[in-house]
Amino acid sequence: MAGTLMNKASLLLILLGALGQAQAQALLADPTRPPAALAASAPATNAKPASAPVAPKAPELQALRLGKDLPPLALIDDKLVRIGDRVGEASVLAISEEGVLMRVGRGPDQWLRLNPGVRKSSATKENK
Repeated sequence: MAGTLMNKASLLLILLGALGQAQAQALLADPTRPPAALAASAPATNAKPASAPVAPKAPELQALRLGKDLPPLALIDDKLVRIGDRVGEASVLAISEEGVLMRVGRGPDQWLRLNPGVRKSSATKENK
């Protein structure tokens, strides 16, 4: 009788321990794991890619090097470029504090800027 009671008590302790561990794992979620809502909506890794063509990514200007005695350089998509170099289908026409002026084929010239949406302007005095 004592052995049966010990077995039941041991089984109860094991079950309680497992239950406690499951609750602890639920409370201590992995902070790097995406939220469940995003994980549920994410496509399966073995899913076939969509047949729609993907537009090429626009080049990204990451840095400029300008100086009096140095030729201007730009870092575009992790590649150092000079005036006259090519980035994909585009050629670099100018590098200045405005950004990098590029031309694709016979299309219009386009500026790549470090901070799109931010324009440099001169300060004006307020009338007192």
